[in-house]
Amino acid sequence: MKNVSRIKFLHCFRRPVIEDMMLEPRRRRNQLMHLLIDEDDNERASVKPPYARSRKHSFSRMLKSALFYTALKLIDDQANQFCSTSLSSGSSLALEYVDCVFAMSSPCLVVWGVTYLLFISLMGTVLCGRAYAIVFALMWLLVVTRRLCWSVTDNDDDHVETDEKKRRKTVAQFMEVLGRMRERNRPKK
Repeated sequence: MKNVSRIKFLHCFRRPVIEDMMLEPRRRRNQLMHLLIDEDDNERASVKPPYARSRKHSFSRMLKSALFYTALKLIDDQANQFCSTSLSSGSSLALEYVDCVFAMSSPCLVVWGVTYLLFISLMGTVLCGRAYAIVFALMWLLVVTRRLCWSVTDNDDDHVETDEKKRRKTVAQFMEVLGRMRERNRPKK
């Protein structure tokens, strides 16, 4: 009897101890998680967000923004002129420069102009990164597309002019033949 009561007595005490031992890792894990979350929150609170830092107007930042906004403005110019109905309206600085480069007679000047364009694009890419490279590539894609469209429309205009000249010449020849036939068919007095 004593043994049975002693086992029951020990069993009553062991059960919560065993449960505590099983729950201990879970409690520790939860406590550690709370500590880590608190530390992370403290670190986030101590670090200033980027917009709250002091924004010094450094030369490189000003140069980057100037290059980037210049490229954006040139793209906007090209897009507006590309979409406008009158293609003969005032062209932008970039298109004028391309015209100057390709209108140069000396191959040395053409090489210098293309080198200058590449230097500008590489400098902007190095300073401003991928965004500037994408913007600059879009700008020159628009410029080249516009030049190609102009050359195609010029060729179409040339074809229209030659077709018009041929038609006028044919009409003039036809009228001349009709005039000769009338003269032949006139009764002679």
